[in-house]
Amino acid sequence: MSLGEPSNIPSSRKNRLPKSRILRGKRNFQRLFDDSVLLRGQVLNLRYRLYGEEDERFLVGFIVRKALGKAVDRNRARRRIREAWRLHQHPLLDLDPVVRKGLHMAWMARRIDLTTTQAAQDIRQLSERLTDRLHQLHSSTPFPARPGKNT
Repeated sequence: MSLGEPSNIPSSRKNRLPKSRILRGKRNFQRLFDDSVLLRGQVLNLRYRLYGEEDERFLVGFIVRKALGKAVDRNRARRRIREAWRLHQHPLLDLDPVVRKGLHMAWMARRIDLTTTQAAQDIRQLSERLTDRLHQLHSSTPFPARPGKNT
């Protein structure tokens, strides 16, 4: 257990952001930007894409464009977005794995002077909108019934 994490939180709910869940690589970002959906917030945009392939995982990226400012300011904004995501990622992580399988997403800063609180507010709102869209898509797409679930 690391410092700052209460011991009464189940290990599955701890606020972690493992490297294996971060979207990396030019090819992955290019695929995301080629065909994706954009949701707009106050200080952040969310770009996401669903993949049908079995080998795709749930990945998240963080983008602050060079046009927004100096490297120091961009890095600070990226750290704030990552921290806000780390603390407020649970609505998407709690989704049924069938619903979120193959989801790639990128949080993109609209402003360089954002605060962690502003980023967290946008992440909560945009995650809720994305969750609603995924549930609608999942309910309209025929998936095989899962054993042990009353449908």
